Amino acid sequence: TTLVGNVTTTGTQTYNSAVSLGVNDTLASSNALINFLGTVNGGFGLTVNAGAGGVGFAAAVGGVQALASLDVTGPTALGGSVTTLGTQTYHSAVTLAGTDTLTTTDSAVDFLGTVSGGFGLTVNAGSGPVTFTGAVGGGGSALASLAVTGATTLDSNVTTTGAQTYNSAVTLGNSVILAATNNAVDFVGTVDATAAGAQGLTVNAGTGAVTFGGLVGGSQALASLTTTGPTTLDGNVTTIGGQTYNNAVTLGATVALASSNSPIDFVSTLDGTTTGGQFLAVNAGTGMTTFGGAVGGSARLLSVTVTGPTTLDSSVNTRDAQNYGGAVTLGNNASLTTANGAVDFTGTVDGSFGLTVNAGSGLVTFGNAVGGSK
Repeated sequence: TTLVGNVTTTGTQTYNSAVSLGVNDTLASSNALINFLGTVNGGFGLTVNAGAGGVGFAAAVGGVQALASLDVTGPTALGGSVTTLGTQTYHSAVTLAGTDTLTTTDSAVDFLGTVSGGFGLTVNAGSGPVTFTGAVGGGGSALASLAVTGATTLDSNVTTTGAQTYNSAVTLGNSVILAATNNAVDFVGTVDATAAGAQGLTVNAGTGAVTFGGLVGGSQALASLTTTGPTTLDGNVTTIGGQTYNNAVTLGATVALASSNSPIDFVSTLDGTTTGGQFLAVNAGTGMTTFGGAVGGSARLLSVTVTGPTTLDSSVNTRDAQNYGGAVTLGNNASLTTANGAVDFTGTVDGSFGLTVNAGSGLVTFGNAVGGSK
């Protein structure tokens, strides 16, 4: 079928064979199904408005000749990949009926409703923005996986059984929970809030790895950050509220973590990528910084600097200096070791446990009372 004009019906429209667009076309029904059982091609724009009626694409759209654009209103089932030169806009809920790749040439892909279905979704918008307004993989219909290229805005939660990969900058439009079933969640670019301190991020990858490849909150500080899953930090993290890392953390670069007088909690271990290669600075203001596991136990850090009160539940091993700018509380026996680097306690040191400091030829300074409270 070749379409060289608009089509309007009160009832359904069914295209049983391949469709070719001869001009820009608008297909409209009165809340009735519009169904493409074959491919759709042609270098023109296609607008489909089924109201509350369903829209089905059973096969590839733009696979042979990319459409100029695609605009769909009506609950949409995608059974094949979609390729356009310009924008793609899905005004209603989208259900994946197969593993799909949506591609534009540096143009926006906009999901105004939910996205669900037990298949993988890849969105490649080049330098165009990608927006997920509704939940992705919600309602018990998790996606198999999600991979996005293009500056991405997340306005709701994302749930997948497999991996999630965000290849470009991510902006949080709301506080968001990203969940994968023991699979990786990878942010290749930056992560920011829309407004400083307004949107928080929770990542639950189970046993899957969580990687932040760029700055987090560098332009607009997040409200908070919570990660579950072994986490790699390759850039600084800035939040207004707390930061909680529930599993082992690895520093892929020198990293500064900052909050506005809110706690920063390392529940498990903290290591460098290479021995003595990465420096950690933590500034929680008046918020408590807690090291719940060994720091530098597997790959010692270059140095550690903490501003604000600190709880030490295990050992800290660095090549160079360790600086504790606030009161230190021992939550367990602790051993602090440097390779001839200074260890400096600016505030008090307390706790009903033992403290061992081995700085080699480095200077050890206790700037305040030790054991004065406990």
